[in-house]
Amino acid sequence: MPKYVSLLSILLFAAASANAADHAVSVGGSGLSFSPSSLTINKGDTVTFHNAGGFHNAVSDTGLFTSGAASSSSWSFTTPAFNTAGSFRYYCEIHGAPGGVGMAGMITVQDNSPPPDFGLAAQSNNLSVAQGGSASDTITVTPTNGFSGNVAFSASGLPSGITASFASNVLTLNADAGAATGTSSITITGTSGNLTHSLPIGLTVTAAAPTFAIVPGITGSWYLPAQSGHGFNVEVLKGPGQDNGFLAFWYVYDNAGNNLWLVGQGSYVGDTATLNVLSGSGGMFPPNFDKTRIVRTNWGTLTLKFSDCNNATAQWNPVIPAYPSGSMDLVRLSGVSGLACP
Repeated sequence: MPKYVSLLSILLFAAASANAADHAVSVGGSGLSFSPSSLTINKGDTVTFHNAGGFHNAVSDTGLFTSGAASSSSWSFTTPAFNTAGSFRYYCEIHGAPGGVGMAGMITVQDNSPPPDFGLAAQSNNLSVAQGGSASDTITVTPTNGFSGNVAFSASGLPSGITASFASNVLTLNADAGAATGTSSITITGTSGNLTHSLPIGLTVTAAAPTFAIVPGITGSWYLPAQSGHGFNVEVLKGPGQDNGFLAFWYVYDNAGNNLWLVGQGSYVGDTATLNVLSGSGGMFPPNFDKTRIVRTNWGTLTLKFSDCNNATAQWNPVIPAYPSGSMDLVRLSGVSGLACP
């Protein structure tokens, strides 16, 4: 067992003790009765019996407490804390009987615990969405006092052209192409039975970004400066039968730190190229190279999305379990002389 008590435990105990109360009951004296004989207290409270005169004691019907054997001395007895709500009869063994007959009384314990409730919190308190786009946020329900109900969500205060939907606790805002731009505040409301709580979320609607289309001028080297040491060479293919063809070489490393050369080939539409990726093995350094020993393995897929001539996003989904899916932003490192990019 620990030989110390944490400060937090002491503070919690002190807080609980501060909220409890002790109630006094006089025993006997001028008559054969308890005064008051009927007492209402809260959970956690205690009751102290004081013998005011006579040969008495105080005993619970259910064995919850006893002051001991009857005595005519000026005794006092404090019960344990009443931690269960309900009604508890007690009596004097000399002048009363179980069930409230004769010198007896009743302690009624009421539950003063706060009712179950919940709070709302958003993963992001400020969302931004472009015209024609969408944005999502996760709304977290924080239960208190044993709350376990279901919470239904709704959204209000939406700007013109913005619609909201919920999938479980995930909010999705969709902006149509003509949605009103600007900054506003929307209100998320959670309802469970007669409990209702609201959460404000800031919303900024921006104008739709100009659409970019892949052109031969993006051919060149691309990388993430923060991860300098690996990167891509991309080529927009031209020639007979190569309309919308796209080729990408990713010079990277495997999980053991060895060079890994991935080749992606596919096509592009608009600002996005979608490629199937292969990895190769079995080769030897010339003059010992033997093309019959090369093994090409399907590695997964690669998507390159270009926002302009100098910025792109790479997203990959391997089929080989050793490699995780992921994405990263890219910037242009070099281009090809004579290929202009608007």
